[in-house]
Amino acid sequence: MEKEYTIFEERDPGLVEAAQSGEVKACYYISGIYLGAVGKYGTQYFDPQKAVFWAEKCQESGSEEGMYYYANRLSLLGHIERKSGAFDEKTLSYYLSVRDTLVKLQNGNYDQSKVAKLYFENELDLGWILVSVSTFSFYDPDSAKVHFNNAYEIVQCSDVLWGLGTVALKMDDYRAFFGYGIQAININDWFDEEMHTQCLRMMGLVLKGDSFAIVGIKKDLKRSYEYMSKAAELGDKKAQQELVHYKRGLFGQIKYIE
Repeated sequence: MEKEYTIFEERDPGLVEAAQSGEVKACYYISGIYLGAVGKYGTQYFDPQKAVFWAEKCQESGSEEGMYYYANRLSLLGHIERKSGAFDEKTLSYYLSVRDTLVKLQNGNYDQSKVAKLYFENELDLGWILVSVSTFSFYDPDSAKVHFNNAYEIVQCSDVLWGLGTVALKMDDYRAFFGYGIQAININDWFDEEMHTQCLRMMGLVLKGDSFAIVGIKKDLKRSYEYMSKAAELGDKKAQQELVHYKRGLFGQIKYIE
């Protein structure tokens, strides 16, 4: 028996026994403890391997509830690893397994609003992981675009548009990159504040000079300053550093000084 089980039993009597007997809610709960997702336990028991073990116990039940709980926990683990930058092919395998499980649950008896929400989150994360690091063996902008579009069919939000913009940038389609970025800013419906500030900063950089004039994107220092200022205000450190180069002239016009 794991040494921490004694603590779990003290705080939640009957929890471990229920989980060991295959009760899916208990398995889901313990998996959450090992992911730092149960508030009163904090993150001191964080252990991905044990989290996956108990998530798989949910799946082994064969019930739709157990399948959903399994998908929920693996998607959360994938998200934690992606956001920390500590992701690899195993992380990708989590997302793909979640996707396969949710597809099986579609049109089933389990709460379809929950299935759709988790499917959206998983497709969004899949898009980001596939387009994030070009040196990874699983780098695949074309597949990332498919996943972002799948997410957009469920929720038309800024995060997905910025994902599609990032795919366009990786494919050297600068006009589409800019178009998606501006659309994402204008809609201003974000789930991930880090993506929000990144988009603002990148659009600010595009508009500060004439590098993209060849594809019809004209220099606009006023808008560049506006986007960079907003990103800095939201805590983006790179934007804060970049902002020192923007100066106001004698008549209030914005200038960029290297």
